[in-house]
Amino acid sequence: MASKNVFILNIEDCGRLSSQDFNKSGFVHPSRHLVFHEQIRNTGLELSLEEDADSVTKLNRFFLRHGQLSIDANITTDMVSQPLCGVFTVTYVGRTSILCKSEVILKTQQKCISTMIQQGVCVNLETRRPVPLPEKLVQMYESVQRIKPKIEQLETMQSKDQKMYEKTMVVGKENVDLNGHMNAAVYVKFCVLVAKNSINDKIFGNITHELLECKLTKLTCEYIGETLEGDDVSYTMWQDFLNKYLFHFEAKKDGVLVFRCRFKLHHLTSNL
Repeated sequence: MASKNVFILNIEDCGRLSSQDFNKSGFVHPSRHLVFHEQIRNTGLELSLEEDADSVTKLNRFFLRHGQLSIDANITTDMVSQPLCGVFTVTYVGRTSILCKSEVILKTQQKCISTMIQQGVCVNLETRRPVPLPEKLVQMYESVQRIKPKIEQLETMQSKDQKMYEKTMVVGKENVDLNGHMNAAVYVKFCVLVAKNSINDKIFGNITHELLECKLTKLTCEYIGETLEGDDVSYTMWQDFLNKYLFHFEAKKDGVLVFRCRFKLHHLTSNL
C-alpha cells in the first residue's frame, strides 16, 4: 500500500496479455482493458474493507455506475509477455457511492497502458437498491474529499434525423458474471461488434475497421439497468452532429434504457 487511499495491486490473476487480447491491428481490445480495471476496483475495495469484506459482500455488492476509460494507443503485441500490476486510488466517498481511479501498469517498463475513472455504487443484493457505504470504508477514507466531482453525463440522440444503426444482441451464458447479470466489459464488447457491423453495412462514411481498431483512445460508459442471460438487448449507434469521430451507443431491454456508451476515435492523421 503506497498511502492510505492508494493500493498497488497484483492483477496477474487475469493473466498476462496474450495474443488473443489484441485485435488484427495489434492493439488491446477495449473490453480486455475493462476486465483489468474491474479486478483492480474489486480488489481495491476488498482490501479497503479489510476484515469486514466477507460480511459486507454477503449482503451487498459494488456495481459500476459510470466509467471513463483512457487507452494508451501505443500498446502493441510486442509487450505480450510482460506482467501487469494495478494502482487503485480513491478520490471521492459519498453516501452510497465511491469514486476511484484505476491504472493498469506494465511492470517491466513501469508504463501505464490505460486509466479508468470509476464510480461504484453499493447495492443490496436482495432489494437491488443503493444502500449507505459500509462504515469501515467511510472510516478508511475519511480524509478523502466529500465534495462530489462532476461526472460527465452522456447524451441522448440529438435528432431523430441522425444517421443511425441498430442491432439486437443476445446475452449468452458466457456473458454473465457471478452476480447473474451481463458483465460490464461485455456491454462494450457488444458496442465494438455493433460498430463493426455498421462498417460492413457502410452506414457511416468516415469510420473504417482500421480507425476503430487503431484509434479508439477513450470510451465513456453509463450503466443504468441490468440484463440477464437470455435477454435480447437492442443497441442503437449514431454519429455525433458536431464531431464525426464521436460515436454514441444506447442499449435497451424491452424498450427500457440499460446502458449508454461513447467512443472517441482519433483521425488517422492526428497526433496521439
